[in-house]
Amino acid sequence: MNRILFILLLVLAADISTAASYDWNWCEGARDPKACLKKCKLKDDECQAQWLDNDAENAKRILENARASNEDYQEICARTFRARTCTLCPEKTRDCALQALELEANELAERAASKRQLNRISEMKANPGYTEKSLKRSDPRVPIDRRVHPEYNPIGIVSLPNATQSGFNRGTGWLTSDCLVVTARHVITGSEEKHERSAVGARVSFLVGNPPSDDKNFAYKTSGVVVEAGDGGMSISDDWALIKLDESLGKRVGNIATWQYSVEDAQTCTALEVAGYPGGKDVDQLWWQSNCPLEKHLSSEFQFILRCPATQGNSGGPLLCRETNGDLRAIGIIATQSFGANAQALNFSAHWWEAIKPAIQKHKGTCPND
Repeated sequence: MNRILFILLLVLAADISTAASYDWNWCEGARDPKACLKKCKLKDDECQAQWLDNDAENAKRILENARASNEDYQEICARTFRARTCTLCPEKTRDCALQALELEANELAERAASKRQLNRISEMKANPGYTEKSLKRSDPRVPIDRRVHPEYNPIGIVSLPNATQSGFNRGTGWLTSDCLVVTARHVITGSEEKHERSAVGARVSFLVGNPPSDDKNFAYKTSGVVVEAGDGGMSISDDWALIKLDESLGKRVGNIATWQYSVEDAQTCTALEVAGYPGGKDVDQLWWQSNCPLEKHLSSEFQFILRCPATQGNSGGPLLCRETNGDLRAIGIIATQSFGANAQALNFSAHWWEAIKPAIQKHKGTCPND
């Protein structure tokens, strides 16, 4: 059965690849390209996207009905969008016909999602939202009082004590256990050199906690060492690092749980928040914005894109989900800007989670007993 599915995937992948060359005419990927073009015309992006959405929904319904029926190979094949789809089956069985129908439905859904994504990118390029220039005029970020909101106390500043270059010697991170801090890898290595420099073994400083008086910016300052990190590849999912502190400050300031959320899960949060210590702001203030709109069509299992600003210094901070019960959870790492100064965050639902979760489990039991 897996062999059949593999063959179908290969052939349909070729179809998708071919269709990608027709970026100017997404109706080519519709069930009835001629009808789509007649209705939508070439330059009507929204109409073409809606047409593909409808095709995808129809394909899902056809698949559900076929699964619930007692139809045989020929009857199911008669439901497919393309006459050649079922000819890909090496065996003329009902199961193979259902798989062909499922792949066809998935292909249409992918085309619809891709078209929506391209439409949204075009919109954002035309109106990029937050830019450095616009932020100087009106910055939606505000300082949050950690005495009133102590749940933000575990968010601190990660810095390199011996940094020789400006621009990457400070970022944000958060305590996810008694002594473990999550941040972005490029905060440690620098964005320009992150593919060459090793992050593991680097010594860093960490400032955290609401100060007991006005004569200091943070309650605690300690050092730590990077014990795990992404491999420095080009993907955003490699941009993470785990720091083990010399002190268990989480026992004093608390910690923020790190959770795995899909794009769909993130849409159930009562609010998505960005918090950190951006450059150009008062260093003794935690700068925060709530209700960050999620760009659903640009987000994926690897990244979240949010219409909230993220500027230098925000890197490594948490993308926070405020749950309906009031709990605050870290569901991503602020990594960079995308489409203007909109925040781009690493999404834990990608293979990152397979690396970071065991790393946290491995090291959290080795925290100092202070």
